[in-house]
Amino acid sequence: MDALLERLSCKLLQAGKHKAYHTEYSLLQSDSERVKYTIQLLIDYSRPLPSKIISKSSEESSRLREMGNFVFSMKIVDSYLDVSIQKYTESIVFAPTGSEELSIAYGNRSAMLILARLYDDCLLDISRALALPYPDNLKAKLYARQARCLMARGISSKSSKQELEKCRENGRLWLDKMDPKNTTKSEVEKILKGTKRFPAQAPYVKWDATKNLPKLIDENKQIPGLSASLELKYSDEFGKHMVATRDIDPGDVLGIMEPYACVLVPEKMLTHCWGCLEQTWSSIPCPNCVNVIYCSEECRDKAWEEHHDVECPVIGVLLHQEMSNLGLLSLRIAIKAIKQAGGIEELRKKVEKIEGRTGIPDEIFLEH
Repeated sequence: MDALLERLSCKLLQAGKHKAYHTEYSLLQSDSERVKYTIQLLIDYSRPLPSKIISKSSEESSRLREMGNFVFSMKIVDSYLDVSIQKYTESIVFAPTGSEELSIAYGNRSAMLILARLYDDCLLDISRALALPYPDNLKAKLYARQARCLMARGISSKSSKQELEKCRENGRLWLDKMDPKNTTKSEVEKILKGTKRFPAQAPYVKWDATKNLPKLIDENKQIPGLSASLELKYSDEFGKHMVATRDIDPGDVLGIMEPYACVLVPEKMLTHCWGCLEQTWSSIPCPNCVNVIYCSEECRDKAWEEHHDVECPVIGVLLHQEMSNLGLLSLRIAIKAIKQAGGIEELRKKVEKIEGRTGIPDEIFLEH
């Protein structure tokens, strides 16, 4: 968005109208007037919005899946697994909801995940593929992969043995649907009949951020999440401000708080969850747009309820217009706050009420 405004400024200079518009803008009295004025300038002088929003496409999903197949088969880069997973994820994002393309993309990604020793993620993708119209001639191979994954995790209990046998049983039902010319049919048959086994293998260890989270030694009684070494004060000179109640040493933890709102940088939108920001390998797409992914159905549903139902139809356009992360964050905050307040007018009244107070009542922090 900064680049967009810079281009607008250049066009106004070229047209010899920059000074006139700047003078008019300086006379505007409210933010509402300024926003309307700026939007009109963008309409008059900036590049038009894309005439067609990029949407789900079977053709694009298939193209991206083939790219993933090519990267894996050629192994032309050291990080071919990462690149293949990325391409299959993009294929998943573009696949129409409930389609065969979506099921195949899940199935292909599961093949990469088992090689990466991400067994739980692999099993998630397999279950999603099988819940969709996955091609009958590929089901036996997918069940064989599921069996391999279960064995790699380890078969140490009665329930895990039953799960493995059920998987093999399901897979054997589809063996006759496999293409006789498929070079993997013999191995698939051995796995599903139990004549070929695989030893347990340690899974890839994911980074656990919670283990390295610092601890707050003495929590502030007035503001949850902040250290007691800080106190909120009010004065006519500074307004509301923080002061230290003791000497603070380098490395002291002053606060551990979840942000009210946060957004991903664009380059992480197809590797990290749009809801919780966690890196995810077995992601699921937004059922409507092609811009974001989620680590789970729970995160997806929560994000839809909190903000994505509003931003979903426009986020593609905003990214196309190169809106900055600060702009995306501002949008997220506005959507969330308006929803929580019950409407924009209710939010305006609430903000005015808080801003009008000179004291610092505890309920401001306990409530928000």
